[in-house]
Amino acid sequence: MEILIDTREPKNRKFNALCTYKEHEGAMVQLESGDYVFDDEVAFEYKTISDFINSVINKRIFKQITKQVDSYKYNYLIIVGNERDKIDAFIEANQYTRFNRKRYDHAIMDLSSYVSIVYADYEIEALEKMLYIAEKTLKNKVTKPVKVSKNPVVNYLSCIDHINTITASRIVHELSITTLNEL
Repeated sequence: MEILIDTREPKNRKFNALCTYKEHEGAMVQLESGDYVFDDEVAFEYKTISDFINSVINKRIFKQITKQVDSYKYNYLIIVGNERDKIDAFIEANQYTRFNRKRYDHAIMDLSSYVSIVYADYEIEALEKMLYIAEKTLKNKVTKPVKVSKNPVVNYLSCIDHINTITASRIVHELSITTLNEL
């Protein structure tokens, strides 16, 4: 498996070492989107919890994910940090903005319409999860969520058991919902 690691990604040395250990070839290049790309098909945007919160505040994450989804077949966002890291990041964000749990949850729901979101408590766990998920995805044992509509609410609702795309579209139409925040 060929793995491309963005040169701007600070974790690239450890990941490169992990690739060598797992007998994969890793190369550091400046990627247009994503932080880690496997066989030019599976892409991960890697965020620590504090970086994720900051990128939600400045809306950078939505641009990054949109660009990634347009570039690769299978897309993931990996968020790294344990509960203590999350609390610290919330406290820090609240010193300068009115960031709260609701805004965090809405960002997660919006993004989950386009990418699969993976959580890891620690960096090495995140790196191992990326390798595992990429291997499974490339073997077609895991698939990306299907984006069936430009309306994220339709995508979100159609992931619920017993609600197909047609039913989700009817719900959205009847209630005139256009964003996950309205849901």
